[in-house]
Amino acid sequence: MKFLDPQWLWGLMALPFLFVWLVIDEKRRKQQFTRFAQPALWKFLSPELNFKLRFRKSIFSLLALGFGLLALARPQWGSHEEKIQVTGLDVVLVLDVSNSMWTEDVVPSRLQKMKHWVRTLLSTLNGDRVGVVAFAASTGVVCPLTSDLAYVWDTVQILDPKTMQNQGTDIGLALQTASQAIDRGAEEVTGGKQAPVASRVVILVSDGEDHENQALVEAAHLRERGIKFFVIGVGTEKGGPIPVRDDSGTVQGYKRDRRGEPVLSAFHSEFLAELASRGGGKFWPTTAQEGEVNELIHELGGLARGDYAERRFLVFEDRFQIPLAIAVILLILEISIPVRNLMLLGVIAALGLTPGSARADGLLHAPAPLEGYLENQKGLKAYQQGNLEEAQRRFGSAQALDPTRPELEFNQGVLQLRQGEIDRAVESFKNSASWAEKAKQFSLRDKALYNLANALEKKGDTKEAIRSYVEAIEGAVQDQDPRLEQQARKNLQLVMEQAKKREQKKRDQQKQSQPDQQQKNQQEQNQNQKKGEDQKQEGQKQGEDQKQASQKPEDGKHYQETESWKKKEDFNSQKMTSEDADRVLAELKARERDLQEKLQKKNGNQRNQAKDW
Repeated sequence: MKFLDPQWLWGLMALPFLFVWLVIDEKRRKQQFTRFAQPALWKFLSPELNFKLRFRKSIFSLLALGFGLLALARPQWGSHEEKIQVTGLDVVLVLDVSNSMWTEDVVPSRLQKMKHWVRTLLSTLNGDRVGVVAFAASTGVVCPLTSDLAYVWDTVQILDPKTMQNQGTDIGLALQTASQAIDRGAEEVTGGKQAPVASRVVILVSDGEDHENQALVEAAHLRERGIKFFVIGVGTEKGGPIPVRDDSGTVQGYKRDRRGEPVLSAFHSEFLAELASRGGGKFWPTTAQEGEVNELIHELGGLARGDYAERRFLVFEDRFQIPLAIAVILLILEISIPVRNLMLLGVIAALGLTPGSARADGLLHAPAPLEGYLENQKGLKAYQQGNLEEAQRRFGSAQALDPTRPELEFNQGVLQLRQGEIDRAVESFKNSASWAEKAKQFSLRDKALYNLANALEKKGDTKEAIRSYVEAIEGAVQDQDPRLEQQARKNLQLVMEQAKKREQKKRDQQKQSQPDQQQKNQQEQNQNQKKGEDQKQEGQKQGEDQKQASQKPEDGKHYQETESWKKKEDFNSQKMTSEDADRVLAELKARERDLQEKLQKKNGNQRNQAKDW
């Protein structure tokens, strides 16, 4: 026996822990009921109570869960042999895993896009044998021809540039290796005889980088041998730099050539189209929707399928129906077992009463409001003791029993205001006032409006606070509550005085700023006037200087200084004449020019002999 989905069996490990929890829970229930009455009185106080029935229902539920998990694991035992005739194509995928496939000009990269495209193609193939050839500067058959497409996909998933021994790109060598792989696969199937030529297909997936210039020759060779050849291009015309990744796949930088310049990998769509034409096939660039897969499948559909061989498969029989049926039976038994004894319910039915009519006197409806009242009292006590967390919990429990009760919402608002949650307090007081008015509890409504005004004042909403104080005062007058009226009037007066002070302070600041602005404008005007006078004096001074400069020098001292300055301009050397110096400078310039030309020529002839992308 074996299980097709054994991961579900791990759930069986939880069953013992669930059983222990059931036992502990049953003991806890008995202890709680013991606090209410002694076990000897249980049959008199609650004759319908039966802890064994509840525990029995839980056991049936656990057993049903266990057999359900066994059914999900799909047990299998027994088998039979089936024979099928295998027919299809021999398809070899030639995948480019050079460093240039790391380029991210397509999302997320050329390599990941190629893998996704291969997965889409494999999902549409049916009955065909598929092999995989990976290549960079070196090449190799990473998956021989097989009809196990799941294994083919597992092989493609682990491919990346690090799986190849040498980096670079040699498409010609890859096509030659694919041709040899097809020949070996045909010999294995036909016992040395060649399979039908129309059933052999080579699909190249690459960005078009090729450093050896043998691809066109090998594509023509495939055409001569009758092997169908198709080309899929991965990349965009703009290209991009080649990332350098560490073992974890994190980008550490970008690949550079020997001169330190970043390498830009281009997408050679024209070369790939020429390659497909030379091989007698078609070329498609990859797209986001991958519609080219459907076109390729249409082309493959017109090819003749070869008969591989008769294969035998051992098929195991599914037996999940047995544990599933047991689980259903156990669930039916669990549903049929009552939680309590049926004796009391039979007596009530015989008297023609229902549980609703037995409570018609209204006394049994008290527990819900009573319990809420008790929880509210406990919350008030905790609030008076300063235990705000306990008070919040008690008030919340009370509100859960009666959510729209205005007193409970009022208490929540007081607690929230104490905790500094102003917005929530405002909302609670609004709800309390609204609900109290609907319930015609006008005194509570007035108090809620008063506290709402306090909360709005703390929030900074003075206008709404004044409005709430006014409404609270009007309600207190109608309800004849002088204490609340006096307190609300006092707070209203303080709020209005503070508002007036803020307004007066604002006006004083505006008045103070006006003289300062006038004084500042006057100072700027004076500065501009002074600046104009300085500019006028400076212009007059410059005019006088120019006038003096235009006059001829009258004293011999000024004339001698001018002559000495003029003599500094002439070339003066006791060892070399000015003509000799000019010739030397011309020779130095000529040599420098020759040196620059030689350096440019040397750099222009330098070639990159090692391309590892």
